[in-house]
Amino acid sequence: MSQTELATLLHTLKGRTNRSYESLARRVGISSSSLHRYCRGESVPPSFEVIGRFGRVCGASRAELNELLRAWARAADPGDASAGEGPGSTDSPRVGGPGPRSRSRRQALAWLGLAAAAAGVVGVVVDRINR
Repeated sequence: MSQTELATLLHTLKGRTNRSYESLARRVGISSSSLHRYCRGESVPPSFEVIGRFGRVCGASRAELNELLRAWARAADPGDASAGEGPGSTDSPRVGGPGPRSRSRRQALAWLGLAAAAAGVVGVVVDRINR
C-alpha cells in the first residue's frame, strides 16, 4: 500500500504540470523510465533526494514535501509501516540493531530538515523583498 500511496502523490504532482515524463526526468536528473516507474508504483527510489527534487520541480509546497517524505519512508521500508501487524509479527525490537534502512530514514530526515531550513530562508528573503 505504501508504494501505491507514494505513486499517487507523485502522479498528482506530475499532473499539475504540463510537462512530459521526459522533461520532468531531465530536470530531476533521472531517466524518464525511472520516473515513470516511480509514478506507477512499480519501484521506489533509493533515496529521498530524487523525490524531493521531483516535488520541487513540480512546485510542491513544504507540506506536500513533508507528505512525500513520509510516503517515501513508508514505501522504502514497508516493514516499519506494518510493525506489530500481520502474521508472525512481534512487538519486540529487531535483532541486530539498526541496519541500512535506518540510515536511509536518517538521510530522509536530514533532507527534510534541509528543505525546511531552505524554505525558511526563502520566506525571509521574500519577506524582505516585499517590504
